[in-house]
Amino acid sequence: FEAPKGSPYEWLTRGTFVALRTLRDVAPDAGDRLKRDFRALKAVRHPSLVSLGELDCVDSLWFYTMEFVEGDSLLDYVRPRPGAQALGMGSPGELSEIRLRSALSQLVRGIAALHQAGRVHGSVEPDHIRITAQGRLVLLESELKGSHESGDTEQHLISALPFVAPERLEDAPASTMTDWYSVGAVLFYTLAGVPPFGTSGADLVEQKQRVVPELPPGRNLPQDLCDLSRELLSIDPDARPDYDEVRERLGINTETEARISQTFSLLGDAPPFVGRKRELGLLA
Repeated sequence: FEAPKGSPYEWLTRGTFVALRTLRDVAPDAGDRLKRDFRALKAVRHPSLVSLGELDCVDSLWFYTMEFVEGDSLLDYVRPRPGAQALGMGSPGELSEIRLRSALSQLVRGIAALHQAGRVHGSVEPDHIRITAQGRLVLLESELKGSHESGDTEQHLISALPFVAPERLEDAPASTMTDWYSVGAVLFYTLAGVPPFGTSGADLVEQKQRVVPELPPGRNLPQDLCDLSRELLSIDPDARPDYDEVRERLGINTETEARISQTFSLLGDAPPFVGRKRELGLLA
């Protein structure tokens, strides 16, 4: 088959709908590294991280399956629009603090699970977050070494810029602290209803290097979350709260979290693609 370029699409394997993501710019000698990295990422299991299925390559096209997540965007979940359900029309609704605290706690837990496994996400932004009908937050699109995902269009990179840590704009690698900056930017977005910074392009890049964005005044917002967002958006990475501080401020129970992380996987041991014995042999 020929996989379409762009966003993940639905695929049916052994009676289960999964999402299928294509990869681009995979060097001919990068396959082994990509396979090892995929297996390591798949081993990181947590309810807030999308479950991964299989990695395969057909006619030089690399792709992988993952849990198919149906749900709302983060902003629609924490700021539901009255009378516009599922239409995505009109301005965001009033902030639901209960929903925001639940979503933020789940997001922090998922990122912490990656960090504790020695990984970073590298692309925490609203477009990579979905909330299911049951209220489960799912973080998508963790970076894989040795490839780029085909959905990384110029338009998407521009829209993601407000959520990127300033040091990454100077070619610094992704790190735990760049992930926490992005969490602060996502939190700002949910509190304000708009992304941080009110500009774009070169002006945005310049502002991110010298300004910590301020939430709009005159709103009845939870002060502790406003303070946390501002501190996470610190220009200096060393000034940002780490997981231990974020966990304490949000009241996350580490013992319960450890039990959940060790056992969770929606896809489990995914069934193989039918008729792919030769290709799967190359992945062994």
